[in-house]
Amino acid sequence: MALSYTTLTGAKTVDESIANWVNNATVPAATVLTEAQAALYTSLRVRDMLARQEDTIAKDATTLALPARYLEAVAFHLTGNDAAVVKQRPKEEVEGDITWDGAARVAGTPTKFYTDATDFVFDHRADKAYGYRVLYFQELAPLAATTNETNFLTDRYPRLLRMACLAAANEFLRDDEEKAYWLALLQAEIEKANGQFDTEQRGVEVLVEAG
Repeated sequence: MALSYTTLTGAKTVDESIANWVNNATVPAATVLTEAQAALYTSLRVRDMLARQEDTIAKDATTLALPARYLEAVAFHLTGNDAAVVKQRPKEEVEGDITWDGAARVAGTPTKFYTDATDFVFDHRADKAYGYRVLYFQELAPLAATTNETNFLTDRYPRLLRMACLAAANEFLRDDEEKAYWLALLQAEIEKANGQFDTEQRGVEVLVEAG
């Protein structure tokens, strides 16, 4: 039986349910699944999580709202006639590069950014409108009944998802030994998945150099 929100949160008698895996009908499967997904997204970085956004930085803007479910940037470019890389740098460096003319921030081309809770924060107030393109890792919408039964975790990484669920479930059951066992396996599986993505990217670099 394939993994889905319905099977994972099903009764103990359902083969692919969290309750079946831990042999406990009282485990809060929906909560366990939510926490397991959140834990995965803190460390997992694979191509299924890549997203792009293209739009415009408005004139006089000093910040830009982060995309929905944003995790971290991969690349940020200005586009069109102003094509350039906007580098992600430590917040202290970007804040230190901000200059002022009296009470007003000096305008210029954004060249650096950092992120806070809600925004990309730039080193310069935009002196005009700039097109941009950002490539980033995103957290996918949580699995849910009917509307979002499956995603790449259930389809491509069912073993990884199972390990994350078992670690979270055993925390609820206060079984520290089982929790530690599944967390160790989970970390190894995350490293394997991330390593496969890194290997794929190195292959792209080799092809580009060969071309």
